Amino acid sequence: AGDAKDTFHTSVLSAEEMAVAKKGWRTAWQGKVCTGIDFTLSENSAAPIMLITLVGGPECEWEQEQLAKTIIPSFEKTSTKFELKTFDNWCSLLQFLAAEK
Repeated sequence: AGDAKDTFHTSVLSAEEMAVAKKGWRTAWQGKVCTGIDFTLSENSAAPIMLITLVGGPECEWEQEQLAKTIIPSFEKTSTKFELKTFDNWCSLLQFLAAEK
């Protein structure tokens, strides 16, 4: 893990290496999300699944798009109800979680 704006990413890695690193990171992220959903379904296939995201930069936007357009639809055959909730900041997320108690 790292910060795409740190010295290593901006001065050491070439543009080609950054493109490969970003692609690899995205593939790993997709796999981890799908594995988490599979595990959740194996424990309780009848329960709805809420996926929570925060507004952020381009990578956050990419993740939200992947969840909405690719990952959630790929689980249609399970008949599980999915809800994708996006929050503007941590405070709004914490308020939501507190209200759900």
